[in-house]
This record gives sequence, structure tokens and C-alpha cells, in this order.
Amino acid sequence: MPHIYPITRYLNVTKAYGPTFSADGQRLAFLCDLTGVPQVWEVPTAPGGPHWPEQRTFEADRVSLAEYAPHGDALLYAHDAGGNEKAQFFLLTVDNVETALTAGYEAAMHTFGAWSGDGRRFLFAANRRRPALFDLYVQPVDGPAALVWQNDVAGYLLNAAFSPDERRVIVTRMHSSFDHALFEIDLTTGAARQLLADHSGARYADVAYTADGRGLYVITDLDSDFLYLAHLDLATETLTRLVAPSWDCGDLALAPNRQALAYTVNSDGASELHVYDLRTGADRTANLGLIPGIVIGHPEFSPNGARLAFAFTCATRTADIYLWDLTADAVTPVTRASHGGLPTDTFRPPTLIHYPTFDQDATGAQRMIPAWYYTPAEQDAGSRKQEVARERESEKADQRVSESHSVTPSLRHLVTPSPS
Repeated sequence: MPHIYPITRYLNVTKAYGPTFSADGQRLAFLCDLTGVPQVWEVPTAPGGPHWPEQRTFEADRVSLAEYAPHGDALLYAHDAGGNEKAQFFLLTVDNVETALTAGYEAAMHTFGAWSGDGRRFLFAANRRRPALFDLYVQPVDGPAALVWQNDVAGYLLNAAFSPDERRVIVTRMHSSFDHALFEIDLTTGAARQLLADHSGARYADVAYTADGRGLYVITDLDSDFLYLAHLDLATETLTRLVAPSWDCGDLALAPNRQALAYTVNSDGASELHVYDLRTGADRTANLGLIPGIVIGHPEFSPNGARLAFAFTCATRTADIYLWDLTADAVTPVTRASHGGLPTDTFRPPTLIHYPTFDQDATGAQRMIPAWYYTPAEQDAGSRKQEVARERESEKADQRVSESHSVTPSLRHLVTPSPS
């Protein structure tokens, strides 16, 4: 009999996620709940890791964001109070001097957008005027925030980013999970132009400007069942698909030189991590190991674009930070989060299975649904297949009973009205 570990061991499994490079590329900050509450930690990126991390924040509440400025040593982080989701921004210097940037607005929610190229200001959205309305702001590191777009329609503002010349801003307004609107804001005049205004019921999950500022790279499901990577021409509003698999794309990240994109594909319920060369159209896939898993959140390029940091978890490892060296095409771990003393060799990887559904795919063949199937160590492949077959036959039997609209005698008295 395998040993049964107490639940406290599982509650002490930690995770690392949300990586961000320092401006010189020599340090990598991330979020980790090593102390029980997520805080900002940091490790050097020099070879020879994993390195023991240094704690940078010491808040009583969870830290939800860490973003290094692209120049200088400033680190922006955010935390709420007591889980109220009203995140506040703080600036941390290399000497651990902390400045509160949103003091006086503790009743508002603040959502980070992007840094400016010189690291002197950043974009954010907040509902400071009314709880249901999010406006767009520019926050200098040494002064008060300026309102740059007053939005009078309910919905979260996400994906805010500067154009290369920093005269315009792109932003997504999220009306619902599957209904977004895309806007470009002129920072000089404050005028807002809705892009693709004739289309509704689409998502714009991630957005970034092209190097010349004349277009956008977008993760969208416009006129599609799946999220795909596309180029949007801002002059003609023509949308051209760049990568469109029969799975969802997501987690777009643009290299600092705007010559490469990183993105993920949810293939059969497991993540693939890709880098797309915008000059040649070449597409590369990271070797994430033999155990399928999930890339957590957006990856981030190093300042020179030679490495990609990302968080990854699978059935046999908790979430950790990894570096993909794009020159050597090698993926190495940066952290090794704790599994609470649980023996990892007892963790069971799942098996990919497929089962048929009632409809057909685009070719007319019966559609097959992927699933990750977990079994105890002593259960062999043959018995797994038998169990899946039994479960499928049981589902078919239930469907036949439902379709017959019959009620068994033993149940009929429960649904037959009693005499008045």
C-alpha cells in the first residue's frame, strides 16, 4: 500500500510564475508563494542555475503583478488588500526603496497595461470615477497619473500598449468573455477610433503594434471557432491570418526589437510554446519535455531577444520558471519550487485519449474529443481502455433513456400529480 500523506503536504506545494527581465537582462523577477503568500522573488539569469531566489517584497497580502521597467532598475508591482481585487501600484528601486503610486485611490481597481520605451511612464486602466467604468491613464514614475481616455461604456480595459512612436495607444474593451471591442487612442487629441467596428461577438485576447506602427498583431477569433494569430492593417482594417491552427492560440508576447512573436497553442488540452520570426515567417516550437503541461500566463523575451522566460507546470511538476535559449534551442529551469515533501516519483502522468461526440468535423468525419486520462500506478493500459469503453457505453445508455422520454414505474409516482 502506498503511503497516504496528509492534506497539509499538498497545501505546502509552492509555485513560481509571472517572469519579468531586468533592463540589463541579468536578473529575472517572478511571483512565488514560498512564504505562503505570493511575493516578488528574483534570481540571476547567469548559467549554473537553478539559483536560490532573493525575496524582493514583504507584503501581508498577495502580490499579483511584477514588471521591470525596460530601462533603469525600477520594478513595478501590485497587490490588493485582503483579497478585495482592488490592486494598487508600487515602485521598487534596486535598493528596495518603495513608492506608492496610487495612494488615495484604494477604492479603485488598477490594471497594468505596458511600460513606455524609456521606462519613465506606463499605461494602466482604473475605475476611479465609477465602479463599472474603466478609464485609461498614463502614470509617470515621478508624478501623478494623467487621464488620457475617459471611457463611458461599461467593461474592463485590457491589453493597453503604446505605439512605437508613443503617440497612440491600443486597448481592448471587454464587454463580456466573448465580446470585445478594439480601440486606438490618439494621445495628443484624446480621440478614440474603434477598429473593426462592423464586427461583434469577437475576442481580441492579445494585441501589439508592428515595428512601423502601421499595423497590429492580434490574437482573435473573428469569424472563427478558434483564436488565431493575425496581422491587422490600421489603414484598411484588413485582417490577415498568420497562424491559424484548429486549436486556440494565446499568450502573445512581442520581442523588444519587434522582429519576433511568442505565443502558445492549446493543442489537445496541452500547451505548445512557439516563436514566430516576423522577418522570415519561420515558426519554432520549444521542447517542453515528455510530460504534457500548461504554459502559465504570457512569456517574456529578454531585452536582447535571445531568450524567452515562461512559467510551465505539468502533472509531475508544480509551476516553475524556465528559460528558452533561442540560439542554442535549449530549455532550462530557473526555479525549482517545493512539492511539500511529496515524492515526485509517485506523481502519475496522464494518457491522451479521444472519444467520439455526436457531431462531425469539417471533413464530415465523426468529431473526436481529446481528454487527459489519469490512472493509478497498478492499472495497465488494457484495463484503461476497457474502463473508457464501459463509461462510453454507460453514456450511450443514459442518452437512449433520455431520448425515449419514458419514465420508469418506480419513478412515475414521484412525478405524477396527486389527486386534488
